[in-house]
Amino acid sequence: MATADLAQPDRLNPTALPAADAARLLTAAGGQRVTAEMIQADVDAGALTNADGTINLIHYAAWLVREAVRLKTVRLFGAGENADLASANSLTAEQSNSLRAGGSHD
Repeated sequence: MATADLAQPDRLNPTALPAADAARLLTAAGGQRVTAEMIQADVDAGALTNADGTINLIHYAAWLVREAVRLKTVRLFGAGENADLASANSLTAEQSNSLRAGGSHD
């Protein structure tokens, strides 16, 4: 393989994409418009970035799934924004309050 083959500046690295490139790739792959601003909002909400600020699509996808599950759990169990999601592990609100107060879980 020639050295010129290794240096392909037009190729995207899915583990280190600027937000704008990630947005274009996700839009093309998913059929829904994704903007760099949407990705930045996710980063601001806790999505991980590489040290240089680029997006690793594998980590980003995992974060999106984790957020979707978290939001579904919050809706399903009615937990508030700052609530302890122990109720998601089959505790009733009364049992959860009992645990916080030092009681036991039956």
